[in-house]
Amino acid sequence: MDYEAFALGAKILSGFFIEPPSLKRFELLKQQGLLQGWFITSPHFANTQGKELWEQSLRYDDSSEIAADFTRLFIADEEYLKAPPYASYYLESSGETFTQESDELSKLYASLNFTPTLYPHEPCDHLASELEFLALLLEQNIANPSPNALLLSFLEYRLTPWSNECLAYLQKNALTPFYQGVGYLTQDLLETLKESLGIKAQKRTIYRSIRVESQE
Repeated sequence: MDYEAFALGAKILSGFFIEPPSLKRFELLKQQGLLQGWFITSPHFANTQGKELWEQSLRYDDSSEIAADFTRLFIADEEYLKAPPYASYYLESSGETFTQESDELSKLYASLNFTPTLYPHEPCDHLASELEFLALLLEQNIANPSPNALLLSFLEYRLTPWSNECLAYLQKNALTPFYQGVGYLTQDLLETLKESLGIKAQKRTIYRSIRVESQE
């Protein structure tokens, strides 16, 4: 398993949950070939779909549209956030932020001297922060033939039980191919990691799901 590639992928994707690419950054992504050549491959639909959407982004998106999409998805909208990026939104009955989930992650991060980019302005259970921490854990495993227990438990219990719910909101509600692609490629990265490591997400109560809303 290529821990280095997955770590780089998690870092790149986490950045798009921290802030949208500026005009200069978006042009650089095009020049570097990232949007037309995402380097993580798998047989999953999410991988193919994400790459196709990023190809569309090259032709149709501009940085101002992407920035507006980022705001309505993750920060503020006239009605409600379209893709809340907080674990507590899905795992806590109240849906509030800065809850026990965030506090427990804060202690976990501190144990490895890890400080998320968004700290202290955002809770530690923000998807960007969890992806950043995942990248750190993957980097620590580059020289090891087998994954350490913390990487496995973090994926099984912390990140993957809720991330697909957030990413489903993102895939459905994003207005730009760029952020739709972020949703699919993040899903694919996590699914491919789980398969490669032979783990499954632990069952945790999900209080908010786009699949439930669609049935109502």
